[in-house]
Amino acid sequence: MWHETAQTHLDAGLPSIVFDLFYVTATRYDNGQEESIGAWTGAEPISLTVDGEARTYLGVGASLQVPTIQTEEGLDVQGQSVVINGLSDLTDALRLEYNVDQARADIHQLLMNAGLVVLGTRRLFSGTIDGASLQQQRGSGQMSLEVVSRSRRGTRTHVAMRDESRDPFFKYAAQIEGDKWG
Repeated sequence: MWHETAQTHLDAGLPSIVFDLFYVTATRYDNGQEESIGAWTGAEPISLTVDGEARTYLGVGASLQVPTIQTEEGLDVQGQSVVINGLSDLTDALRLEYNVDQARADIHQLLMNAGLVVLGTRRLFSGTIDGASLQQQRGSGQMSLEVVSRSRRGTRTHVAMRDESRDPFFKYAAQIEGDKWG
């Protein structure tokens, strides 16, 4: 749902432009720190406040392809495929600098008026990246990221939930000597 200002603009039938936003929060390979990287269908980098958080999005234009989001009520795991066409700094970063496996991902839309003034954003999809693939052909290529809804968390096995890379509580469990509770 659009913010009130954006919805009023649309209801009045005023000219507007809708852009897609894609934002990933993943762990860096080099230092293990969590960082975010975003892209949008505009041409230049842009800084926005989305969901109360200041975010920067790289302008990748039509290279970013976000499908029409189909949503359903319920607990079924839903999936979307986000495609970034062309080999770019963004695809290199996502492939070489970040561990995108199970990284958080958000898809939003941005509404601007004809003068490119931001009117608002709305969330279309929020989930985790469940797979990434890169197809290359003689200097061109595309990266496809499969994003699944957060209801996937309810389908994880016990072993996956105890993965020490995602749960630091268990990181030092093997170092504890003796059983203090038994």
